[in-house]
Amino acid sequence: AGAWTIAGTAACAKFVSNHRRYRDLPCVQLALAQMEQVQEQLDLGPLKLGMWPRQGHVDSNAGLMRASFKVNGTKGVAHVFASAKRDKLEETETDSDDGHDGYYWLRPWELKKTFLDKVRSIRSFRPEDQDPSMWRLETFVVLQDGKDPEIIFGNPLGLPEYEAVCLRRDGSSKDERSRRRLHFTVGIALIATVLAGGVRVFRSRHVWQSHGCVRKAVLGDQSVRTVLGPSYIESCSGTFTPTYINAQLKVVGNAAVADVVVAASRDTTWQHWRVAVARMNVGGVTCNLDLA
Repeated sequence: AGAWTIAGTAACAKFVSNHRRYRDLPCVQLALAQMEQVQEQLDLGPLKLGMWPRQGHVDSNAGLMRASFKVNGTKGVAHVFASAKRDKLEETETDSDDGHDGYYWLRPWELKKTFLDKVRSIRSFRPEDQDPSMWRLETFVVLQDGKDPEIIFGNPLGLPEYEAVCLRRDGSSKDERSRRRLHFTVGIALIATVLAGGVRVFRSRHVWQSHGCVRKAVLGDQSVRTVLGPSYIESCSGTFTPTYINAQLKVVGNAAVADVVVAASRDTTWQHWRVAVARMNVGGVTCNLDLA
């Protein structure tokens, strides 16, 4: 239970962190600012960025960014599609070949550094790209529930999210093979989760059967009732499996308090228990119990 609690807390923290990072994307900030400008036209009331669904893509090298998300208002919900372009692309300085023949031959470590820097620039989102002032909103479309999409400005054709939601071009925006693979993977994961849960419930049922069997046998024993009178089990600990029991019980009765030890086993769940040890200790006096 503790592990699942920690995992759930970590997942929630990760989800909130991703939501904040998504909200800080320049394309999202520009789109939200544009929504404030057309708020009266859309008549949605005060707006708030929705937690789900949301999509985004950043191409730092090409200077392009797009986002798709929902905004929740007091009077309705709208799906926003937006794309942005960086106003000024940084020009990479390239050394001319004049007078530099054999530069990397004499300094091979520079070649490695240049290659790694290029890979990082392709895969990473540069910090300077987080400045909304460096970006310009090119396309802005709002789709309210139950209405046709409203193109505020720009040309949304070519935005995969817009085509998938508004034009129903799932086949062109996402490869059919990828979607089948995704459905297959999700199906396998769901089946595995259900099977694992079923096995756990099945095992737990047998464990509780073993636990209940010990409690019932001890309280129903004639020696326990004679010595302790009407009694109940205050605590019960030990090992309980479908084929093995090693239990320590504290039985409280009207006349006294007893410590009971029970050990039993069986080959299969269909067989009766073979009791190896069934012993009760009352005030230092030990007696065997007939639990067979």
